[in-house]
Amino acid sequence: LQDGQTVALPGENGSGKTTLLDLIAGHLPLDPEEGSIHLAGGSTLGYVRQRFEQSVADAFFDETVFLLEQRLRRLEAAMAAGKHDKATLSSYDEALAEVEASDAYAMRHRLEAAFRAFGLDESVWERSLKTLSGGERMRIELATCLIREPDILLLDEPTNHLDLAGITFLEAWLKQYKGCCLFV
Repeated sequence: LQDGQTVALPGENGSGKTTLLDLIAGHLPLDPEEGSIHLAGGSTLGYVRQRFEQSVADAFFDETVFLLEQRLRRLEAAMAAGKHDKATLSSYDEALAEVEASDAYAMRHRLEAAFRAFGLDESVWERSLKTLSGGERMRIELATCLIREPDILLLDEPTNHLDLAGITFLEAWLKQYKGCCLFV
Protein backbone atom coordinates (compact mmCIF):
# COMPACT_ATOMS: atom_id res chain seq x y z
CA LEU A 1 0.00 0.00 0.00
CA GLN A 2 1.21 3.49 -0.84
CA ASP A 3 0.52 6.80 0.92
CA GLY A 4 -2.84 8.18 -0.10
CA GLN A 5 -4.07 4.80 -1.30
CA THR A 6 -7.36 3.38 0.01
CA VAL A 7 -7.95 -0.31 -0.57
CA ALA A 8 -11.08 -2.32 0.12
CA LEU A 9 -10.73 -5.93 1.21
CA PRO A 10 -13.95 -7.73 0.29
CA GLY A 11 -14.70 -11.34 1.12
CA GLU A 12 -17.18 -13.75 2.55
CA ASN A 13 -17.73 -14.11 6.29
CA GLY A 14 -15.05 -16.30 7.81
CA SER A 15 -12.58 -15.84 4.97
CA GLY A 16 -9.93 -14.24 7.23
CA LYS A 17 -10.30 -10.51 6.58
CA THR A 18 -10.32 -9.55 10.28
CA THR A 19 -7.53 -12.03 10.98
CA LEU A 20 -5.41 -10.31 8.33
CA LEU A 21 -6.01 -6.89 9.93
CA ASP A 22 -5.16 -8.35 13.37
CA LEU A 23 -1.91 -9.75 11.95
CA ILE A 24 -0.98 -6.41 10.37
CA ALA A 25 -1.74 -4.61 13.62
CA GLY A 26 0.38 -7.09 15.57
CA HIS A 27 -2.54 -8.37 17.63
CA LEU A 28 -1.92 -11.93 16.48
CA PRO A 29 1.43 -13.69 16.12
CA LEU A 30 2.58 -14.49 12.61
CA ASP A 31 4.51 -17.67 11.93
CA PRO A 32 7.65 -16.51 10.06
CA GLU A 33 7.48 -19.64 7.93
CA GLU A 34 4.03 -18.58 6.73
CA GLY A 35 5.03 -15.09 5.62
CA SER A 36 5.89 -11.65 6.94
CA ILE A 37 4.41 -8.21 7.32
CA HIS A 38 6.54 -5.09 6.98
CA LEU A 39 5.51 -1.54 7.78
CA ALA A 40 7.55 1.48 6.75
CA GLY A 41 9.87 2.52 9.57
CA GLY A 42 8.31 5.01 11.96
CA SER A 43 4.81 4.49 10.58
CA THR A 44 1.93 5.02 12.96
CA LEU A 45 -0.97 2.60 12.81
CA GLY A 46 -4.62 3.20 13.59
CA TYR A 47 -7.01 0.27 13.87
CA VAL A 48 -10.76 0.41 14.31
CA ARG A 49 -12.05 -3.06 15.02
CA GLN A 50 -15.47 -4.41 14.26
CA ARG A 51 -15.80 -5.81 17.79
CA PHE A 52 -15.09 -3.70 20.83
CA GLU A 53 -12.68 -5.60 23.06
CA GLN A 54 -11.05 -2.46 24.42
CA SER A 55 -12.14 1.03 23.68
CA VAL A 56 -9.80 3.13 21.58
CA ALA A 57 -11.43 6.07 23.33
CA ASP A 58 -10.29 4.75 26.71
CA ALA A 59 -6.74 4.29 25.46
CA PHE A 60 -6.75 7.76 23.89
CA PHE A 61 -8.06 9.46 27.01
CA ASP A 62 -5.65 7.53 29.25
CA GLU A 63 -2.66 8.44 27.11
CA THR A 64 -3.35 12.09 26.58
CA VAL A 65 -6.29 14.21 27.47
CA PHE A 66 -8.15 12.44 30.23
CA LEU A 67 -5.36 11.71 32.72
CA LEU A 68 -3.72 15.08 32.22
CA GLU A 69 -7.01 16.92 32.67
CA GLN A 70 -7.88 14.78 35.70
CA ARG A 71 -4.53 15.63 37.31
CA LEU A 72 -5.05 19.34 36.65
CA ARG A 73 -8.59 19.23 38.11
CA ARG A 74 -7.34 17.49 41.29
CA LEU A 75 -4.60 20.09 41.74
CA GLU A 76 -7.02 22.95 41.05
CA ALA A 77 -9.43 21.52 43.64
CA ALA A 78 -6.60 21.27 46.18
CA MET A 79 -5.60 24.88 45.53
CA ALA A 80 -9.22 26.04 45.73
CA ALA A 81 -9.42 24.29 49.11
CA GLY A 82 -6.49 26.41 50.28
CA LYS A 83 -3.53 24.15 49.57
CA HIS A 84 -0.89 26.55 48.26
CA ASP A 85 2.32 24.83 49.33
CA LYS A 86 5.36 24.74 47.06
CA ALA A 87 4.86 21.06 46.08
CA THR A 88 1.24 21.60 44.96
CA LEU A 89 2.06 24.72 42.97
CA SER A 90 5.06 23.02 41.39
CA SER A 91 2.95 19.95 40.49
CA TYR A 92 0.32 22.21 38.95
CA ASP A 93 2.94 24.04 36.86
CA GLU A 94 4.36 20.69 35.68
CA ALA A 95 0.91 19.32 34.81
CA LEU A 96 -0.01 22.49 32.92
CA ALA A 97 3.27 22.37 30.98
CA GLU A 98 2.59 18.70 30.13
CA VAL A 99 -0.90 19.54 28.86
CA GLU A 100 0.45 22.35 26.71
CA ALA A 101 3.38 20.26 25.41
CA SER A 102 1.11 17.34 24.52
CA ASP A 103 -1.24 19.57 22.56
CA ALA A 104 -4.04 18.06 24.67
CA TYR A 105 -6.33 21.08 24.33
CA ALA A 106 -6.10 21.02 20.54
CA MET A 107 -6.62 17.24 20.55
CA ARG A 108 -9.68 17.57 22.73
CA HIS A 109 -11.03 20.28 20.42
CA ARG A 110 -10.47 18.05 17.36
CA LEU A 111 -12.05 15.11 19.17
CA GLU A 112 -15.10 17.18 20.12
CA ALA A 113 -15.43 18.30 16.49
CA ALA A 114 -15.19 14.68 15.31
CA PHE A 115 -17.78 13.64 17.93
CA ARG A 116 -20.15 16.33 16.67
CA ALA A 117 -19.54 15.28 13.05
CA PHE A 118 -20.49 11.72 14.02
CA GLY A 119 -23.63 12.97 15.82
CA LEU A 120 -22.31 12.52 19.37
CA ASP A 121 -22.72 15.15 22.04
CA GLU A 122 -20.51 15.85 25.04
CA SER A 123 -22.60 13.59 27.27
CA VAL A 124 -20.65 10.60 25.93
CA TRP A 125 -17.53 11.90 27.70
CA GLU A 126 -19.21 11.26 31.05
CA ARG A 127 -20.99 7.99 30.28
CA SER A 128 -19.76 4.50 30.97
CA LEU A 129 -18.90 2.51 27.87
CA LYS A 130 -21.37 -0.15 29.03
CA THR A 131 -24.24 2.33 28.57
CA LEU A 132 -23.33 3.23 24.98
CA SER A 133 -25.04 1.65 22.00
CA GLY A 134 -23.05 -0.17 19.32
CA GLY A 135 -23.42 2.84 17.05
CA GLU A 136 -22.17 5.26 19.70
CA ARG A 137 -19.19 3.04 20.44
CA MET A 138 -18.29 2.72 16.74
CA ARG A 139 -18.51 6.50 16.34
CA ILE A 140 -16.22 7.01 19.34
CA GLU A 141 -13.76 4.43 18.01
CA LEU A 142 -13.69 6.13 14.61
CA ALA A 143 -13.44 9.67 15.99
CA THR A 144 -10.55 8.88 18.34
CA CYS A 145 -8.67 7.01 15.62
CA LEU A 146 -9.25 9.57 12.87
CA ILE A 147 -8.05 12.60 14.84
CA ARG A 148 -4.71 10.91 15.41
CA GLU A 149 -4.25 10.79 11.63
CA PRO A 150 -2.11 7.64 11.59
CA ASP A 151 0.07 6.83 8.58
CA ILE A 152 -1.70 3.50 8.12
CA LEU A 153 -5.38 3.08 8.87
CA LEU A 154 -7.05 -0.32 9.27
CA LEU A 155 -10.86 -0.24 9.35
CA ASP A 156 -12.85 -3.41 9.96
CA GLU A 157 -16.36 -2.81 8.62
CA PRO A 158 -16.36 0.81 9.79
CA THR A 159 -19.86 1.59 8.55
CA ASN A 160 -21.48 -0.98 10.83
CA HIS A 161 -23.76 0.89 13.25
CA LEU A 162 -23.39 4.22 11.38
CA ASP A 163 -26.27 6.20 10.00
CA LEU A 164 -26.09 8.07 6.69
CA ALA A 165 -24.61 11.21 8.30
CA GLY A 166 -21.84 9.17 9.94
CA ILE A 167 -21.08 7.32 6.71
CA THR A 168 -21.01 10.60 4.77
CA PHE A 169 -18.58 12.14 7.29
CA LEU A 170 -16.32 9.06 7.15
CA GLU A 171 -16.28 9.11 3.34
CA ALA A 172 -15.41 12.81 3.26
CA TRP A 173 -12.66 12.34 5.84
CA LEU A 174 -11.15 9.40 3.93
CA LYS A 175 -11.09 11.45 0.71
CA GLN A 176 -8.76 14.00 2.30
CA TYR A 177 -6.76 11.43 4.30
CA LYS A 178 -3.08 11.44 3.26
CA GLY A 179 -2.06 8.05 4.68
CA CYS A 180 -2.95 4.61 3.37
CA CYS A 181 -6.13 2.86 4.37
CA LEU A 182 -7.09 -0.80 4.23
CA PHE A 183 -10.69 -1.50 5.05
CA VAL A 184 -12.97 -4.50 5.18
